[in-house]
Amino acid sequence: MPDKIESRKSEDEGLLAIAVNSTAELGEKTITAYFGMLRDMRSEVNHRTVGLIDWIEASQQSFTRLLRSLNQRVDDVSNAGVNAGENMSLGVVRAVWHTSHGATVLASRTASSLTGTRADIARA
Repeated sequence: MPDKIESRKSEDEGLLAIAVNSTAELGEKTITAYFGMLRDMRSEVNHRTVGLIDWIEASQQSFTRLLRSLNQRVDDVSNAGVNAGENMSLGVVRAVWHTSHGATVLASRTASSLTGTRADIARA
């Protein structure tokens, strides 16, 4: 809405005084508008910068959560691998023990059947 133009009737103001006053008012309004725009731009840049910093911070937190999740999954897989290795190793040891025990019993039975001392094997 344009400002209302006032006609000033003053006997001491001439054309030159009116031109100087009008130019000064125009200069004041121009300077005020310029610095108002600078304030608005500073405010917008500040808001956008804060938004960018928040986005970066959220991205870092998401990345950290993702790394924690990845670490947990890798740990679960490696724990399962260790457990499977332990079970297989124990299975091999038990199989060797049972096989050697069976071979010992077979050898003892064979030896006792050749020698005729079956009573000792029955206790074993």
